[in-house]
Amino acid sequence: MELQHRIPSEKRATMMSIYSMVSALAMSGFYFIYGFVVDWVGLAEARLIFAVILLGAGVLLKAGELLGPLKDVLKLKHINLVSSE
Repeated sequence: MELQHRIPSEKRATMMSIYSMVSALAMSGFYFIYGFVVDWVGLAEARLIFAVILLGAGVLLKAGELLGPLKDVLKLKHINLVSSE
């Protein structure tokens, strides 16, 4: 709610458009690679491969956050600012 008062509607709309565009590009890239992997190894194996890769990426991100290297990068500063006021 506070962002609606601080940021003009034109900038918020632009931010949401950029977010949507980047999300669409990331998903198209993911499914482009996923399609080739499905053709190469089959659907069940591709699902398993991507599940293991995404699980590993999640574990590495969480370990990086807990051990320190990613602690400040992954911290949501805008949420901390709103809650501390």
